[in-house]
Amino acid sequence: MNINSISNISAMTESVEGESMTLQQVISQAYQQHYQVEQQVIDTLQTDDLFSLLAIQQTTHDYQLEMSLLSTLARKALTTVETVIKAQ
Repeated sequence: MNINSISNISAMTESVEGESMTLQQVISQAYQQHYQVEQQVIDTLQTDDLFSLLAIQQTTHDYQLEMSLLSTLARKALTTVETVIKAQ
């Protein structure tokens, strides 16, 4: 995920079939991506290819941005729910 795709939240929450994904599914998918990145890092550290290391760095950066965005969205959703409950 690059910085341009962050503005399109709906693209992150749609599965391959076009159905909406729950927050739990999005987080689960992000953790799966994290695991894949870790495996790539392990594989890459065994090579001296600079381009592979650069690709891992970019993938890790993209993962960090995505997790930060999801964390913010979850926090905002929780705050909204708390506000609605207090208003009743």
